[in-house]
Amino acid sequence: MTIPSLTTIASRLRLRQLRLLIALDEYGSLHKAAEQVSITQPGATKALNDIEATLGVALFERSPKGLAANDLGRCAIRYARLIHTDLAHLREEMLGILQGEGGRLAVGCIMGGVPMLLRALTRLRARQPALAVEIIEDTSARLLPLVDQGRLDLAICRSSVSRRPDDYTELSLHREHLRVVAHP
Repeated sequence: MTIPSLTTIASRLRLRQLRLLIALDEYGSLHKAAEQVSITQPGATKALNDIEATLGVALFERSPKGLAANDLGRCAIRYARLIHTDLAHLREEMLGILQGEGGRLAVGCIMGGVPMLLRALTRLRARQPALAVEIIEDTSARLLPLVDQGRLDLAICRSSVSRRPDDYTELSLHREHLRVVAHP
């Protein structure tokens, strides 16, 4: 079993199909899911068959009680939800920009930088109270890939943990003092 290339998936998968996956997960019924996304049941059946053909795998177990996602189906549904959420964030951010307020900011931060981040965000929110802010606290090694993927706008972390630290535009906020601490 092989999964098609990203190019193949991206050229064949449609947003309406992703909405159908989410509805199938919520309702477990092709008929109810079709109603939710405003298509006919035969249309939903065809769309599901097209999704499974595009991905090259079955996503649901079919039974008289309805449809239940298998492991691959749950994976596809999780990403369908992420894509849907990203589109909602796109819309929200564009509305904020057009209205001259708000917008969205996703920031990653290592634990040591949290106090500095909170002070900066307090000042920023005073100027832009409608700004939606998402904060992810994690290690530098986990935050940098999120920056690379565009899931974070910025991160307060160490770029030195990356295999390509020169790929980042960085601002040094303060010199970190390292200490060796040991039992006597």
